[in-house]
Amino acid sequence: MKIPETGIAELDGYVAGVASGEIDVCKWVKLAVDRHIRDMERQGTDEFPYYFEPKACLHYVNFFQDILRHFDGIHSGKAIMLEPWQYFVWGSPFGWLKVDRLEGHPIRRFREAFIMTPKKQGKTICIAGSSLYMVDWDGWPGAQIYFLALDQTQAKKLGYGDAVKLVNKSPELEGRLRVNKSAGDMGIYCDEMDSSIRPSISDEDKTDGLKVQMSANDEVKDWTNFGIYQTMKQNTAANPNSLILNTTTAGSDMSSLGYDLEDKLKKVLSQSITDEQFFGIIYAGDKEDREFIEEHINDKDAFEKIKPLIQKANPNYGVSVGEDYYRGRISDAQKSSRDLNEFLTKHMNFWINAMDHYYNMEEWGRCKNEKYADWKKEFAGKPCYVFIDLQAKKDICPMYALFPDGETESGKRKYAVFGVNFLPGAVVSKNLVGKKASYNEWATDGFFTLTPGKTTDYDYVLEELKQWKQLFNIKAVGFDDWGPQVFAQKIEASGMKVYIIKQSTKYLSDPMKTIDAWTVDHRIAHNGDPVLFWAMGNVVAKEDANENVFPRKEHPDNKIDPAVALINLVAMELEDPLPKSGQRRVPKVWSV
Repeated sequence: MKIPETGIAELDGYVAGVASGEIDVCKWVKLAVDRHIRDMERQGTDEFPYYFEPKACLHYVNFFQDILRHFDGIHSGKAIMLEPWQYFVWGSPFGWLKVDRLEGHPIRRFREAFIMTPKKQGKTICIAGSSLYMVDWDGWPGAQIYFLALDQTQAKKLGYGDAVKLVNKSPELEGRLRVNKSAGDMGIYCDEMDSSIRPSISDEDKTDGLKVQMSANDEVKDWTNFGIYQTMKQNTAANPNSLILNTTTAGSDMSSLGYDLEDKLKKVLSQSITDEQFFGIIYAGDKEDREFIEEHINDKDAFEKIKPLIQKANPNYGVSVGEDYYRGRISDAQKSSRDLNEFLTKHMNFWINAMDHYYNMEEWGRCKNEKYADWKKEFAGKPCYVFIDLQAKKDICPMYALFPDGETESGKRKYAVFGVNFLPGAVVSKNLVGKKASYNEWATDGFFTLTPGKTTDYDYVLEELKQWKQLFNIKAVGFDDWGPQVFAQKIEASGMKVYIIKQSTKYLSDPMKTIDAWTVDHRIAHNGDPVLFWAMGNVVAKEDANENVFPRKEHPDNKIDPAVALINLVAMELEDPLPKSGQRRVPKVWSV
């Protein structure tokens, strides 16, 4: 199949190289390229009102190459020539536009960007150059650009400091831009456009009320104040052409803004959530690369073995950083675990101490079966297990069913899972942000059953279950051992068996692993339920000494309840497989 092209040779060549496998990159770069190709194929349609404008992308790229000059090292004074990967990564946020213009002015598609690269890949100079482009060449009068950092010293030293050096080194800019070094009014000013670039600290009070054209947020792996980020998003709301540009390497704080944005981007790229105005890419090693490095770091020929993985994670290998530098880092890593962690974090972009997402969400996505859109009709009268998780009264309350779904050609059983998620109506509001921002969309699209009030009304759950009883051959309804007894008694009174499943590694480890195997083998089907998709992608786990696993989440807002419901359903099935008909015994590991 021919890949649609933008007409920019450097960008198209990079996309084609990644798509063909000629350029070795990690999973997330591949998915970012896949997204670009999908978008190129559907650009300008009713359901996708965006298009790629090569002139807009080249206007940005040529600003770097024609106007900006390197300010240090052996390249000082020479033009900044972008590499093909930089055409794609840095040019995309400026090349994708909305179909509709605003009073004749082109409006960019992307409002947020998250660009994650290892150290020494030229990201700081690209941020600095982007700010200078926005303050003048972008042609937006009154543009206000801010470099945000944890403190004033960092704000001056990072991207803003490079922006000042670029102005001083570029003759074309010195005549148009004015650098003010005074503490009270520090900034870069374009008097003709009445626009400015200023360093600022990440303080909610000091940034509230600003009118922002671009917020340049560097090293967001160190940011733990989510409020400042939401404030800056609010500050861009009135400007349709604004951009929040986030960049970082990996770190160790999984409660940081950087980790949160990376998590969101992975869900966007794996299509578990949709955000057409969020651009991003992650250059890093794959999971197995980290294992390979840790296994071979002390080999005599460690560098030669690891070198291809370094090239894979560092797109500017041999351009901004030479081979000797990385050889030295491997040598350091052989001497201490601290230096090894430093190498893995800064040059392979692995989060230290982060638990791995357990399920392969690409394969889970491939398990979607379009014919099961009306699953209640498809599975009417068929046997199933049902599991209800009633722990979170103020958040998602999932009720899911597991059905047998035929066999593979080799005779292995296949399954299908479907369900509903109850949510207190008061939870859904315009103020939801971060990981819960999709709740509003899912509620609008009917993927949540809203109950009145601030807590889940269990009567709604019971009523839905009674309707299922009329539709399906429910063999048992499962609860965890913390479920409310009164509700269980109501279910028994309605003629259904109730089984209590202990929530411990002993009972959930095998079901977790089984779902993983079923997913890879495409032995479990679903209807694309986005809430379940999201929850499955949130499940993390670390094996204990006996290789047992237990479902966990890295952040309180990374809900896994629907996924845990499926895990419990599989626990029920493994203990006592569902028949095509007939009653079954009470499994020995459950209490009635």
